[in-house]
Amino acid sequence: MVEVKNTSEHSLTEEFFVIFKLFQLIGIDVMNAGKVNEERRRKYGFLHRISSYSKIIVFAIQSIEIFITISWLLFSIDKLNHLIHIFLGISLTSFYVSLCKRRRAVLHVTERINHIYEMVPECSFRGKKYPFIAIFVIMQILAVAWINLRWCMITTSTSKMVNDKLKILINTHYEHLAHFVTFLLAIEYIFYFITFTALSLFVVYYSLSCKVIRILIEHLLNELQVDCLSEKSDNLIQVYGEISKCVSVMDDEFSFSAFLTVFLSMIVMFWRIYRLTLKATASNTYILSLTCSTISFTILLLLILISASLTNETSSKTKNFMKNVPYRIPKGSERIKYMLRKNSVQEYSLTLWKIYIIDRSLIITCFGTLLTYGMLIEALGKQL
Repeated sequence: MVEVKNTSEHSLTEEFFVIFKLFQLIGIDVMNAGKVNEERRRKYGFLHRISSYSKIIVFAIQSIEIFITISWLLFSIDKLNHLIHIFLGISLTSFYVSLCKRRRAVLHVTERINHIYEMVPECSFRGKKYPFIAIFVIMQILAVAWINLRWCMITTSTSKMVNDKLKILINTHYEHLAHFVTFLLAIEYIFYFITFTALSLFVVYYSLSCKVIRILIEHLLNELQVDCLSEKSDNLIQVYGEISKCVSVMDDEFSFSAFLTVFLSMIVMFWRIYRLTLKATASNTYILSLTCSTISFTILLLLILISASLTNETSSKTKNFMKNVPYRIPKGSERIKYMLRKNSVQEYSLTLWKIYIIDRSLIITCFGTLLTYGMLIEALGKQL
């Protein structure tokens, strides 16, 4: 039995609790409202009730949004733009549904990390969440700015796309339908805000988990480098085994969501940049709205790739070190040697849908791909 040495009253789960509450506000009940204890139910009962209803509201908005986008396609002149919006809408809905299905995994992975934290002495994570919360706030500000700018374009009739819709759906005899069209467009933007919030929260949770795992691994590595023959080395080796299992579980549960995040971010970045270059005479409001959207998805892409690649690098470094530790242990410690060999053989890395191990080169590859396709389309002309 592993001895729990960290006696701090501060649970690591509390570092993630703000993220869990934000998940609940958009209908993803990570904490499982049906099984919380009475104390927490009294304290956060209102939030749990909001979570129960918000999921229904979110799915209703998603269904309406897909219907609206398909309807716009039937009447709009710019077919390609609406095909892209339909694809993005379906992809964002798929991401939200997959995250709802994996909501228990979020708490499960957090509890695993917390268990490791309790095994590691003198390791504190207080305040590690604040930089990630700040990044989340910045992304939400950019999202709100993008939505407000787009809304201003509608109300001031500067968006050609919206004008095309209004010309078809509204004529001099049916101007009262303008309010209905405005309502439909409001639903559309609410949908994008909710799904982007889900994307942002997942990336922040994923990145914060990677940060905590890296701190645990680095602490473990430092302790073993100082003295791998001390009496606490047995506990540290078991900690290494728990960390490797935790990373494996995290990849099993979230590799598909990570893939969707990277894929969607690249699609949106490419399409936004393409629209910027295509409309050379666009208004400043239009350019600023696309810029805010592009920056927010670029932050998403960089945050998840950098966090996962650094975690994989730290894990690989530790694994190589652990392979050499058995040669530094005397012959009398066969059990420790066996544990080391067993844990060092296990493969664990964060991947994109079990297809590609995330590393630094993937960041260059993503932006290189965007640049290549951009140049290709530019060479083919503005046929699209």
